[in-house]
Amino acid sequence: MLRSRAKRFISWFFLVGIAMAVCLAAFAKIREGRKVVRMERAQQDLEVDLRSPRLVAQPPRWHGWVRPSRRTIVPSQVSGVVREHHLRVGASVGTEAVLVQFTDHHQRYERAIRAQLKKQQELRVTDAQADYEEIMQMDREGSDLLVTPVRKRKAKIAWDQARHELSSLEAQLEQMDRKIEEHAVQAPYAGLVQKVFIEVGQWVNAGQPLFELIEIEPLRIEFHVSSRWLNVLEEGVWVQVWPRSHPGERVDSESGYRARVTEIAPEAESTTHQVRVVARLNPGLRLLRPGTIVEIEPLADSGKE
Repeated sequence: MLRSRAKRFISWFFLVGIAMAVCLAAFAKIREGRKVVRMERAQQDLEVDLRSPRLVAQPPRWHGWVRPSRRTIVPSQVSGVVREHHLRVGASVGTEAVLVQFTDHHQRYERAIRAQLKKQQELRVTDAQADYEEIMQMDREGSDLLVTPVRKRKAKIAWDQARHELSSLEAQLEQMDRKIEEHAVQAPYAGLVQKVFIEVGQWVNAGQPLFELIEIEPLRIEFHVSSRWLNVLEEGVWVQVWPRSHPGERVDSESGYRARVTEIAPEAESTTHQVRVVARLNPGLRLLRPGTIVEIEPLADSGKE
């Protein structure tokens, strides 16, 4: 009887041990799962492998937009009718290229009058010069007793006055030509025409917008990062940039562009609590255009150069 009791006690003890081992294993598994969840929530940018004592860090990747270096709405400096323009949305223009020309009918009418007066004055100058030279020739030959000093002086004064009036008309014409030339609008810098606000034959007032111009050399990349990545990003470091043609698309790292961080906002934005970062792309051939969504990743050797 003692043997049977001992056997039952040993069996019961063995079953209790097995049950406790199963419970401990289940508890350890639950605890391990909770630890994984907490690590994923706290560090979304870290890939955690609990079977290994090391944490495998993945480089962060941010999303941003391509922005032009400058954006300018060019206004008209004068009032007039658009005679012609060379504006086309998306067209590339060079520095000081003549893009818009105006017609100021009042200025052109006044210039035509002054030009006609100039021709008449040129004839007067020619006649006054001929009279003076004829009087001086007669005085040298002594063929006319009526050539007096008063007559010679009057002829010289008439000639000088005619030349002075001609010079005044020429100066007025030059001033009008400069005003007419001011009716031609040039590009303030090389870039792309973004918008056009005028048409040929349209009347434009002074200060009215004509077109919008953007500078694309060099382009800028704007993106926002969490403040915990500011130890990786600082002014002067390089980042890798890829065009993001479709959300979630995997981009080949060999086809990316390099950009240098040029600006980091001194404080985080109040709504997103993230810091604005600006990087400048390397100049040269590129497929990126302003407004393109891009992905940014810090370079492994992103030290300052």
